[in-house]
Amino acid sequence: MLMIYKNSTTEEIIKKVVSNFETDLNYFKDQTEHLNIYEKGTGKYYLTSYDRDGNEKQIYNEQTKKGSPEEIIRQLLLFYLIDELGYPKERVEIEKTVSFGREVKKKKADVVIYGEDLTTPWLVAEVKAIGEKNNFQQFKSYVNGEGSPIGVITNGEELFAFLRPYPREFESLADSIPSFENYEQVKNSDNPLDELLKVVEEKDYTLEELKEDNKKNTPDLKKVITRLEELVLANSGAEVFSEIFKLIYAKLYDEWENETGESHKLRFRKYYHADTTQKEIEKLFEESKKEWKEIFDETEKIKLSPNHLQICVKSFEKIQLFDSNLRIIDEAFEYLVPEVAKSKKGQYFTPRVVIDMCVMMLNPSNKEYVLDPSCGSAGFLVHTMKYIWGKYNLSNFQAKSRYATRYIWGIDFDERSTKISKAIMLIAGDGKSHVYRENSLDFKNWKAALVDDLKKEELIESGNKQLNFDVILANPPFAGEINEQDLIRQYNDILHTKTSKVGIQKKEAKEVLKDEQVAELQEYVKEFTQDVQYGDFEEYRIQTKSAVIEYLNENFNLTEDEAESLFDISAVSKQASDYQKISRHILFIQRIIDMLKEGGRAGIVLPQGIFNNSGEKYIRDYLFDKARILAVVGLHANSFKPHTGTKTSVLFVRKLTEEQKRNTNYLENYEIPFFTSKIGFKNNSGDYVFLQDENGQDIKAEESKFPYFAGDKIYQTDLFVIAEAFQKWGFEQYKKGDKFFDFLEN
Repeated sequence: MLMIYKNSTTEEIIKKVVSNFETDLNYFKDQTEHLNIYEKGTGKYYLTSYDRDGNEKQIYNEQTKKGSPEEIIRQLLLFYLIDELGYPKERVEIEKTVSFGREVKKKKADVVIYGEDLTTPWLVAEVKAIGEKNNFQQFKSYVNGEGSPIGVITNGEELFAFLRPYPREFESLADSIPSFENYEQVKNSDNPLDELLKVVEEKDYTLEELKEDNKKNTPDLKKVITRLEELVLANSGAEVFSEIFKLIYAKLYDEWENETGESHKLRFRKYYHADTTQKEIEKLFEESKKEWKEIFDETEKIKLSPNHLQICVKSFEKIQLFDSNLRIIDEAFEYLVPEVAKSKKGQYFTPRVVIDMCVMMLNPSNKEYVLDPSCGSAGFLVHTMKYIWGKYNLSNFQAKSRYATRYIWGIDFDERSTKISKAIMLIAGDGKSHVYRENSLDFKNWKAALVDDLKKEELIESGNKQLNFDVILANPPFAGEINEQDLIRQYNDILHTKTSKVGIQKKEAKEVLKDEQVAELQEYVKEFTQDVQYGDFEEYRIQTKSAVIEYLNENFNLTEDEAESLFDISAVSKQASDYQKISRHILFIQRIIDMLKEGGRAGIVLPQGIFNNSGEKYIRDYLFDKARILAVVGLHANSFKPHTGTKTSVLFVRKLTEEQKRNTNYLENYEIPFFTSKIGFKNNSGDYVFLQDENGQDIKAEESKFPYFAGDKIYQTDLFVIAEAFQKWGFEQYKKGDKFFDFLEN
């Protein structure tokens, strides 16, 4: 959404200079309304600089199509420093020459703010080009050269501030620039910078202030983590994922305590003394372990040094996690999990646009139990949760949490994935989640915690094999194979197949046919049958025998009796125990069917080969025997890039009841809608592609149409069109009497 400008010319020119300005100027979006650009001459556009000299600055030349985005950023920074932080305009100068570096180098400082004497620098700021990576080391030498105690660097999208309490190293202030009021508080003290650090860091900060700050400037958690890797964690000797996750849980607990309890001050912040910061953050971490058990070992501690912790905490303290934008959290966690951990067993984060399509097509209700047996980062769980919140207008925390803690369930065998799932569920507003670290396939060895919780909700019967979930959404890992024989033997239902072997009695054939005719007949039989996997052997034997006899009669003029004497067919039965190894996703297909109650429905992401490879026909036969196929959606080839280019589809099924299995007449020749996505939400490099308006601005989802992710950027995709087409088609089938689609009634 565009900001309100003083005139239409300003709005038009900003779009020409900074095409995607809502994102590229994210940090200063509240200041853009102050810009006043005017035309002077033909096609030359200017503004008056907001510093003490007030010189005219050219912003855009229509003839050359050249603009000055850095100048726009600088002016927005000036508005922020003067109007928001209160610095007097007479103390603000731009383009002042500065000397820095071992060799004397001269450079013009973009912005300088002077102290009370109007000559001693108090703050130096550098403006980088849009999208340019910030070089912190170079900037620090630049600030040292000017002798300024405060340094600020920004590219419009984000801003970083540093304090230089000489002779100590720079202290990171993250995006907190000290105000002019702060300056007035400390200017006459014996050690102004130490006092300033106390003033900035000892200030109380509430959850309400945190939420308000995040509304103004949406933080990028992924960029924060990347920056911490560069500045701190790479040299700390600590494992990045583990330490970041400890901090995330400590911060989550702090926000959760403020949301649900009586506390009105956030404790997760950088304190003046590093030892105090360490003490407070470790205390929060210990409290989070008690509140959310089984995530960390009891003995686990934060391993960062006090100084490293100071920098990390400062970077995190202004980021709202609890009940925040899940797309931003997703991207950060996807980055956090190392590539080898994700790809080794085919564990790929399911794109959220695919998840939203699946949830829409299965249309869960607020009284249905939902499970993801390979939940990864909890995408299916969280988006089902948010879908229900929007569908039933669950707006308060208690109602949201009550639904989530009873009806949303997840299982994953990977420790990191489980931690991510639990964290995202907490972030989404679920105070306590049913997420378990177990192997869904190895149900005989489930621990008591999961089994007992399933029994409480009557989701399990005798043994752990058959469950009673209403809806299952899953993207099971489809790379790697299972070779554990004890595990494979548990899946005889899908792996028990029969193979026909059709042949010719060669000796008898030579008595009535020439050698070349025998060879021709053998080739025909080979091509006609190959090794065909099927359900009912006797039915297949009769059909095949009839076809071969007819061929012999027509081509070799043999009687039926002569032809039958040459024909030989037998069946070979293959049990699960005959498999030395099997692809993991095949076992998951049976497991998901077993986990569904009768009449329950599922959406499963599977490799394309399941639907068309002749060697996997037995899987399709199993599915037709156990379930009604509701739909198949072929996903775009880029959907799982950059992790894999495997072509995938989503299978939607509804489990048959025992009565439906016995009365199969109405299941013959039913329609199965096949959809194919033609518009990719990722490019060939695996980067997400979002819809933009004619001005190049990202379009946001409307609350009226997408209440459960209103305000998010909209992916460029046709998957929602497919979901709506299925809903419409399925509801029409229901109105015609097809009860398999009754879940679309509401």
